[in-house]
Amino acid sequence: MRDEAVMVSVSRRALVVALVVAALVGMAAKTLLFPDASTPARAIPATRGAVPPGPTRVDASGRPAGFAHSRVGAVAAAVSFVTEGDRVLNLGPGDAAAFLASMAAHQTAASFVSQQQAAFDALRNAVAAGSGPTGLYAAVADTRLDAYTPARARVRLWRVLVVSRQGMTSPGEQWAIVTYQLVWQAGDWHVWSEAISRLLLLYEDQYPETAFGL
Repeated sequence: MRDEAVMVSVSRRALVVALVVAALVGMAAKTLLFPDASTPARAIPATRGAVPPGPTRVDASGRPAGFAHSRVGAVAAAVSFVTEGDRVLNLGPGDAAAFLASMAAHQTAASFVSQQQAAFDALRNAVAAGSGPTGLYAAVADTRLDAYTPARARVRLWRVLVVSRQGMTSPGEQWAIVTYQLVWQAGDWHVWSEAISRLLLLYEDQYPETAFGL
């Protein structure tokens, strides 16, 4: 029992260290991944009376919604979408499907829900050897708005994803670039498509690549 408690304590410390390192490296390396993300041409200055980016409400599925119809609103929506994994993981199948469908555009909702549910199933299989609740933690180190019109936006996020479960030797960690194609539909931003380019996966012997298809 004592050895198990020590292992859990070490895993928790490793998880905290992973998140801190991700944040620090994100700030240091943002110019390497997105070299022109901070140039004056791309800066979006705050203005008095500007509409906040959102979210401003919660929809019927429980998802944060009500993002501004603007550049900053599109980026805020993308960040919200990519950090909702832990909530989806802990919902029942029906509620999870409704939550994911509310993120997506009407035209692509079925394929988006299917893709995401397959990814969450792979993650559950990867941590099946552990016991107790699974923690899925996502943080965004940097963002870039690649393209914008009032109808569409393309947003890239540098994301770190950490998964932890009691009984697993170490938390799994993945760094990736997540690209969202968004559309403005029914008064809010929705996901048309999602693409993930993996940069780094730690503890790959324990957490296969398929476990991080989120």
